[in-house]
Parts: sequence; C-alpha cells; structure tokens
Amino acid sequence: MSDCSIAKVYEFYEANVRDAVSSVQATSDSIPMEFLIEIYAAFDDMKSFYVDGEKETEVAKEVLSHLKRATLDCYKTHLVLFNKDVQKLEDNYELTLLDNGNYYPKFLAKKHEIYKFASEARAGKPRVTVEQEFDLWKNIFNRIYDFRQEMIGKYESGVQWARKESRVKKTKADIKNLLIGFVSGILSGICLMKLAL
Repeated sequence: MSDCSIAKVYEFYEANVRDAVSSVQATSDSIPMEFLIEIYAAFDDMKSFYVDGEKETEVAKEVLSHLKRATLDCYKTHLVLFNKDVQKLEDNYELTLLDNGNYYPKFLAKKHEIYKFASEARAGKPRVTVEQEFDLWKNIFNRIYDFRQEMIGKYESGVQWARKESRVKKTKADIKNLLIGFVSGILSGICLMKLAL
C-alpha cells in the first residue's frame, strides 16, 4: 500500500469500524475489550506521525493494521451475539407458526448459511491473508445484519404472536391435563365406592 495515508485511515474508519462497533454496542450495550485495546494502539501509533515526525505511509499502515484487528474483533463478537439471539428465538418462540409455516425453513437456511461461512472463516483454510480474512468476516457481518433485518425485524410482531400463541397452547394443554386428572380422580373414586358396596 504505497498510497497509504492518514486520510485512508479515516476512510477505513468511516467505511468499516464505525458500523462494526455500533452494531455490537447496539446489540449488547457494550464494546469488546479487544476492540478498545486495538483502538488505543492505533492512536498511540498515530501520535508518532503527528508528534514524533515519522513517515505518514509507515504510520498509516500500522494504524490501519490495528483498526482492521479492532474491526475483526467486532465482527467476531457480532457472531457470538447472533448465536445467542438465534438460540433465544428458537428456545422461546414457536417459529413454525409464522407465515403459514414458511418462515422457519427460510430462518434455518439463512442461519446455516451464516454458520457455514463462519466455520470456513475460523478454519482459515486454505491459508488466507489478513485482507482475505477481513473480507470473509465482513461478509459474515453483512449477512448477520441482513438476517436481523429480514428474519427478525420484518417478523417482530409475528414473533411476539408466536410466543403468545405457544403460551396459549401450553395453557390449554395444562388445563386439559388438569381436567383429565380431575375427572379420572372422580371416576376412580366412583369405581372404588361401587367395589366397596
């Protein structure tokens, strides 16, 4: 990167870092510690250009390297948060009730597609460069963002309904079982009284 400059650092920040950390913070209300450490290191390196008079190109390369690692930390944290959110949805909602049963197969297909890309990115095979790794994780980040928009955001009211519906079904089943037990108890009592006579 011979054209590496402080301006390029800010372009990278605007195009990548801001969205990555904002998304994690919005989802978890926190910022990964690893991200903060890399940002600290980036600013420490940037100081050497402005204060110590080191060459802009060399400093910008170092700063970009820290920003890429910081962004990768956010992308990976975003995957962890996605896993938790998806598990919570599947555990607490009857997703098969949505969209006449058409929602859940799409949900599963998109979820497994994300997991496939994440598995490939984690395996790092064949051996990938930092640029390739960054592109792989950015792709995962974008897919998770799309998933949240398409499979959660669009269906938010439906998902809430599915929770209520499953509670209603459970309550009805509990009442039915209680009534069956009550009637069985009465019938058993009647049978025992007849046997006693």
